[in-house]
Amino acid sequence: MVNDRENKVKVLVDKRVYGTTSVAFHPMQNDALTEISTEDFRKYMDMIGRSPVTVDFLSLKKGTFRPPIIPSLAIELEAAKKAHKKREAMKRQHGAEEEYRLEDHAG
Repeated sequence: MVNDRENKVKVLVDKRVYGTTSVAFHPMQNDALTEISTEDFRKYMDMIGRSPVTVDFLSLKKGTFRPPIIPSLAIELEAAKKAHKKREAMKRQHGAEEEYRLEDHAG
C-alpha cells in the first residue's frame, strides 16, 4: 500500500481481523513480521485514505468470491484477457517450442 500511490490496490480484510487486538504484516519483505494494534491499523488506513472492504472469507464457498473491481481496472483486465488470448493463439500457430513475443508482432 505504501508504494501504491495511485490507489490501484483494493484492500480486503477478513471480518475476524476487527475482532482481534492486533494484526501482523510482512513489512515489504517475507522474512520479517511487524505487529500493530487493530485500532492503529484502522487509524493507519484512515491516514492513508483507504477504506478496506470487510469480507467474511470463511463463509465463502470455494470459487464464489469475486473481489470488487474499480471501473478502470475492469478495462485493464479486459485488455489483458484479449492480449492473453491473442498470445495463446500465436503460440498455437507458431508452435509452443518457439518463444513468441506479442510486442514483436504488434499491429
